[in-house]
Amino acid sequence: MNNSELITSNKLARRPGELVFAGLLFGLSIAITYLAFNISGLSSTSSPGTIPVLAALVLLISSLITLLKTAKKSTNSEPFSFLDTVSTRLFLFFALISFIYILLINQLGFLTASLMYLFVSSLVLYRRGPLLAILISINTLAIIYVVFRALFSVILPEANLWQ
Repeated sequence: MNNSELITSNKLARRPGELVFAGLLFGLSIAITYLAFNISGLSSTSSPGTIPVLAALVLLISSLITLLKTAKKSTNSEPFSFLDTVSTRLFLFFALISFIYILLINQLGFLTASLMYLFVSSLVLYRRGPLLAILISINTLAIIYVVFRALFSVILPEANLWQ
């Protein structure tokens, strides 16, 4: 089998663990939808629970579509193992830096900790060099800041390092 046939067959065939992941995603979206509907204040379209319910419904519908599409795919004829397909080192690395981010966000503040997390993530995943990684990180953080702080007036954690 040449490379183009392998790529085509991998796009059409279900990868190891893909159906389980899609099922878990759908199950979690059901739970999130249930929790969103339990938010008080769903009396009008401008009530506090409206956005979480809409977001949860979008998540539920999209995860159901993903689950159905994944279930329709044929299984891969070649015996790939799930651990070979999903790099456990990469997963463990992101679990570690996510844990470090959670620990540092109160000490360094949202902006500094998030910039560091986004920079390391972009550097590892995008692999185009530190200059592009920092540009992506700064732009992403600026968009997040404008949306949450300026638009929605969310109070983001500030640094406690010097207090």
